[in-house]
Amino acid sequence: ALRDFLARRLGVPKDAVEILSGHTSRHKVVRVQGVRAEQVRRLLPGKGSEEAGKQGDKNG
Repeated sequence: ALRDFLARRLGVPKDAVEILSGHTSRHKVVRVQGVRAEQVRRLLPGKGSEEAGKQGDKNG
């Protein structure tokens, strides 16, 4: 469900969204290929967005 939501919201294929950790937790770490951290922060504003890009803005 989360991968579907993020893929639709960010305009990427579901395969581009990977849950790295927190599969059973409320707090998750995800990787989205093909989207820059700046775009994620703009499209998904909120508490977790400031964490976007801390691993590096390599996808884009």
